[in-house]
Amino acid sequence: MKNFIQKILATVIVMLSLPLTAFAAKNYQADFNMTDLKSAEDLIELLSYFQIKPDNWIKSVSDLFNEIKKGDCRLSIENSRLHRHVEGVAINCFYTNSQGERFQLFEEKQVFKNGKVRERGHPFVAEKLQFNESPEHGALRGLAEELQISGPDVHVISLPKENKCDTIDCPTYKGIQSTYNTAVFYCE
Repeated sequence: MKNFIQKILATVIVMLSLPLTAFAAKNYQADFNMTDLKSAEDLIELLSYFQIKPDNWIKSVSDLFNEIKKGDCRLSIENSRLHRHVEGVAINCFYTNSQGERFQLFEEKQVFKNGKVRERGHPFVAEKLQFNESPEHGALRGLAEELQISGPDVHVISLPKENKCDTIDCPTYKGIQSTYNTAVFYCE
């Protein structure tokens, strides 16, 4: 009887360890390595494992895959959730007119190339850093790309005491938790 029970237990253990799909056989909780993501299809399978549906994302799976491959963000698994890490900058932009009135720029919304819109309402201009980009260079690039403000007279002042780190559910890639490590700058 003891041997019979051991055989049944061994069979159950083997059955439980069989993968439902080849990709799901991976224990992402323990074995995840971003170098395993060789294609957007691999990323889709990873998203499926975490039951994340990219159908209602603002950007596409290919966009996220390209961010990862370029090094603009990285993925990890934390508390059994897929997690995205992003380095960025926030630039507080001010303008004083000839009457001495001072204005602050607000980023009302972000319009993507695919036409989708994300409401922002930030009292700053936000920009994601590129791989190996310094925060100061990212701030200057953000001003040039978003506002067409550039040149030798454009300066940003670092405000390190205002730097922040926020973890939120990513509005662009819904279902993925994101941590934004943000360097804050001032520009007038």
